[in-house]
Amino acid sequence: MVSIKSSVSTFLFASLLGTASAQAAVLDFDDVSTSSYESIGNSNYGDFSWDSDAWVLNADQYTDSGYKNGLTSGDYVLFNAYGNDMSLSRDSAFDFNGASITGAWNDGLSVRVEGYLGSSLLYDQTVTVDTSGPVDFDFNFAGIDSLVFSSFGGTNNANYGGWGNHFALDDFDYSINVPEPGSLALMLLALGGVAARRMRVI
Repeated sequence: MVSIKSSVSTFLFASLLGTASAQAAVLDFDDVSTSSYESIGNSNYGDFSWDSDAWVLNADQYTDSGYKNGLTSGDYVLFNAYGNDMSLSRDSAFDFNGASITGAWNDGLSVRVEGYLGSSLLYDQTVTVDTSGPVDFDFNFAGIDSLVFSSFGGTNNANYGGWGNHFALDDFDYSINVPEPGSLALMLLALGGVAARRMRVI
């Protein structure tokens, strides 16, 4: 025989699952106020915590580079300063759906993307990009709370004048799970029903 308490717990859990929705968003970095380039480290941009090597750049000022070629929206792109590893995190879990990535100086640049939940590595994917234009990648990293980007290799075939393992990233696409407004009301209604049932039984 299934107890009332067990039945209600199952109902509440199923109800909460059914009323959570994925809220998608895209960071295009065009609302960062800068005339040239600046760090977004410790800025909480987009409700993420970025490390000090996460910078935003006005690609229109770098016409002979993969920065300019990598634009998919607006005038600004995210890049890894000094070609260093770049990381970001969020207090709660999110899904990293994808992004557009371009090599700033090197063709055949490898960009490794790691997705973590706490200290556990859940995803590890390396993609290859050129300077000629952006590639849209679907990463589909679900249920993570931090990302690490690292880049290496490639050759400076375009002779743009710059050098290093820098990459340009635009249109950072992510989702978070948000409980719908009816969730709390549904829980209260269910708990009220349980209380009434117990009173009748007693």
